[in-house]
Amino acid sequence: MMDDIRAVFWKEWREFGVFSGGRRELGLILFIAVIGIYVPFEMGIQWVESPLLLMIWAWLPTLLAGPLAADSFAGERERHTLETLLSSRLPDHAILFGKLAALATYALAITWIVMLVGIVTVNVAHGHGALILYAPLNFAGSIGVSILGAVMASGFGTLVSLRSATARQAQQLLGRLPIVLVLLAAIGAKVIPHAWQTRVSADIAAAGVAPLIATGLCVIGALAAIVVRLAVLKFRRAGAILD
Repeated sequence: MMDDIRAVFWKEWREFGVFSGGRRELGLILFIAVIGIYVPFEMGIQWVESPLLLMIWAWLPTLLAGPLAADSFAGERERHTLETLLSSRLPDHAILFGKLAALATYALAITWIVMLVGIVTVNVAHGHGALILYAPLNFAGSIGVSILGAVMASGFGTLVSLRSATARQAQQLLGRLPIVLVLLAAIGAKVIPHAWQTRVSADIAAAGVAPLIATGLCVIGALAAIVVRLAVLKFRRAGAILD
């Protein structure tokens, strides 16, 4: 089974075309430059200290995995390569988990590159000769939520791709998701009374970062488990061919 999963995994990575020098690679460079250089430069030391950055590390994988997830099944169905893959000897779970693993590791790799570039930017721009590092607890939490966020985004994207008639349809839906999340956060910030926000911030400061990290890991972990389980239940070889 593991050999079959690895075969699908490397097939997907080759098709991502990340190092082909094309438009996708340029887009990645711009993405890393904005999120990994510009934003940390503007935030300064808060890039390292603020526990709210945990939300960024959970959110970035949804931006990164979405476009590729849309192509995972719907795109192959349009190109008539899905039939070839599904008619092979590969088990259903190997095909599904190979695709999920490729999407998750791609999103995770870029997220961690952004994290690394960000800390270098903060040290160069704001270090003044002193070494600035992520606080150990923040760093551990960031790694945890980024992993779970990548799994969640890959599972949800695969679900959408499985049920979409075309890759364009899947891309449109998945492209709206990060925007919807941002809008919900913005609306919440406007709707929730300022006194409540102040009290919550004070409670978080009093309790420390650990409960916030634990809560984030539990919530994102539960969502990731749900979407992956749904993908396993929804993926059927014959149904995917007929779609």
